[in-house]
Amino acid sequence: MRAYAVLLVVSFSFLTACGGTTKKVVSGGGGSSGSSSGSSVPLNTGGGGTATPPPSSWVDGKFEAVSKFQSRCANPRSGKNPDTGEAYTDKLGSLLDEKNWLRSWNDAVYLWYDEVEDINPASIADPVAYFKRLKTKSITSSGEAKDKYHHAVATKDFIKLSSGESFGYGATFTFFSKDVPREVVVSYTQPNSPASHKDVGLKRGTRILEINGVDIVNTVSKVGTKIIEAGLFPKDDKKTFTFKVQDVGEVKTRLVSMKPKKIIEKPVLKVTTLDTEAGKVGYLLFNDHIESAEQALIKAVNTLKKAAITDLVLDLRYNGGGVVYIANELSAMIASADVTKNRAFMHVEFNDKYPDKDPFSGEKLEPTPFRTKTVDDKTVLPHLGLSRVFVLTGSGTCSASELIMNGLRGADINVIQIGNTTCGKPYGFYPTDNC
Repeated sequence: MRAYAVLLVVSFSFLTACGGTTKKVVSGGGGSSGSSSGSSVPLNTGGGGTATPPPSSWVDGKFEAVSKFQSRCANPRSGKNPDTGEAYTDKLGSLLDEKNWLRSWNDAVYLWYDEVEDINPASIADPVAYFKRLKTKSITSSGEAKDKYHHAVATKDFIKLSSGESFGYGATFTFFSKDVPREVVVSYTQPNSPASHKDVGLKRGTRILEINGVDIVNTVSKVGTKIIEAGLFPKDDKKTFTFKVQDVGEVKTRLVSMKPKKIIEKPVLKVTTLDTEAGKVGYLLFNDHIESAEQALIKAVNTLKKAAITDLVLDLRYNGGGVVYIANELSAMIASADVTKNRAFMHVEFNDKYPDKDPFSGEKLEPTPFRTKTVDDKTVLPHLGLSRVFVLTGSGTCSASELIMNGLRGADINVIQIGNTTCGKPYGFYPTDNC
């Protein structure tokens, strides 16, 4: 029997971007299967006109068409969607319309729609609060919630995240212990960021000991913990924070000041080679499956190919997933074209209402082959032609990152995993904007 990855689609609907769970991927995981932006969905063929439909009366277990409530908003947006450049289709409606849309949408495309309690949308005022209730309460055999990924996010914030934009210092912090005595260290930093500035110089392994004079290690007071949270996870650029840090191998501590700002993350952070007795080994630190990673990964693979590496260490410890076609392309580039030819990278499954067809694209469900070209079909992908790959993993290795490992194993590539257990997310979603 030939194995390949299966992605279950769970459908995260986005209310000003709201989220749910739409699909499952056989042997793997992933974020959006295509673009990281919202999708045009055949299910939502309604719209047009300006009249608000009459209020619907809730009947347990009976669902009206998604199109009846699509884009009917309590506060319609005007202008153009910054992601698509197209005019918003919002029209005047109500919060009840927004909640009815969530209810019908969830019943149509949520992977576990038949495990969701049907709650009267009029009983909960806030649409996001209502959405949070529209998920399965089932527990897996390991004792965890079956759906750990249900979430809503503002459309504008989702667009920023999917483009690699974040806010902070350009340093990723890891909590080895969140309870006192806490231990917070720097995992990595982004180039040209406050954290990597010559006057700050935070590096991997640097310990964060204090923020604005508050002891991170031992503080338990509410005031102190608020200062710590504000310093580590700033929300605006109005304040400059002073950190007491201790570098790796140093006894002395030092003070550095940083002002947070907008950061454009670099998804491929490091590409290098190591000379060993067994040959030249490549190392690739890949942190985010966003669209800008496509060209960065091609450049990295070409660099490693030119160096004639015989093995590859792929570092996915901090990669929480994202766009699935990026995982497909990287997997194809690690292997050879001959090995992946006519092989399935993954198979997508929706809920049982769509056994044969993708409800978003309308296309017939068939195994997804390994890609041979970039998503725009303009560039032929290079190949390292490796028969094995060493993958560094951690608890944050998730979704599309797991899909790389499982997709390659399905093509008989020897994937040697080193590190902690990954997050375990064989699910993906289509980000869907409403209101």
